[in-house]
Amino acid sequence: MPPAERLREWAAVAVTVFADGPDVVDVGDVALRGPLTVRGRVVARGGGAAPTGDRGIPTRVWMASAGSGMLSPPAAVPVDAEGRFELRGAVEGRYHLLWSLTGGWAAVKLFADGRDVTFDALELTNADLDVTLELTNRILGGITPFGVKR
Repeated sequence: MPPAERLREWAAVAVTVFADGPDVVDVGDVALRGPLTVRGRVVARGGGAAPTGDRGIPTRVWMASAGSGMLSPPAAVPVDAEGRFELRGAVEGRYHLLWSLTGGWAAVKLFADGRDVTFDALELTNADLDVTLELTNRILGGITPFGVKR
């Protein structure tokens, strides 16, 4: 598969092949689709300034396959001065959103299209996805791999 940033079109079709069965010679029509995009923003809980690259805090976001078989998810991208990021070139599947933070910041919540998906994989189907990563620099309890535990 080409690197995600060069992905122009993709398709997926389920094919069942039996060891002793006939050769598969025709899978029918396969509709090509354009790559999907995950657009997001990083916000600070309580409305403060979230860490972004312009504040000297290297904040990057990327995705990893959650068992969907995607070999080349979109490359890591920086969070811009307005707290926005865009991961382009994904195909349909389940993904975990990952991030790097420094300076005492921790993730609290992750929302996808307005739904709390903090402990779930992102589901990319046939449309782009909008996500919001909520951070805090106030530790309120024990830290879990996904954020602050209350």
